[in-house]
Amino acid sequence: MWYILFWLVLGGIAFISFCIIILGSFIMRNRKLFCRSLIFLPVSIVCVFIGVTKLLSKMPNNRTGEEVYAATFGPPPGNCVEIVSFFDSGIPIIDGTAYIRFNACPGELTRIIKAGKFTVKKEKSTDISRDLLCKTHEPSFDISSLGDSILVYNNFDNPSGPIEIIYASEDSSMVYYEEFR
Repeated sequence: MWYILFWLVLGGIAFISFCIIILGSFIMRNRKLFCRSLIFLPVSIVCVFIGVTKLLSKMPNNRTGEEVYAATFGPPPGNCVEIVSFFDSGIPIIDGTAYIRFNACPGELTRIIKAGKFTVKKEKSTDISRDLLCKTHEPSFDISSLGDSILVYNNFDNPSGPIEIIYASEDSSMVYYEEFR
């Protein structure tokens, strides 16, 4: 862990050196000093980039599907949920999409919908554009596997949270949830 701190401190020192030298070059009106100060800027950027990359690689992003589900919707009642596949965004600023595909008891989707401000409409699965789905993380998912007619729940009215879309089979037993930040 010390090497992460090393790169971040080195980047900080290089940036402070850049600022001091460039300020001195302006005060002394020295063009050579100005050119020398420009060496420190890319050095600081590279050092901070290496430090942040190493820091991000050490962050835990190995949650199970059940943990992702519980963090998103709260713990399910009993053994009511079976996670088929999921993608955890880990760091939402960097990767703003996440999805969970699961099978659930019919009452579980009702519990999820009541917790948010979802609007619902019934659509044919053939009318839903494949481009709207989180295809970069699960390209094999086919919306028609939910049935010919599906329920689409949207939550676009969450000013501080993600945009949420839920695609569910008519009996609410198969669900595909996406969130976008």
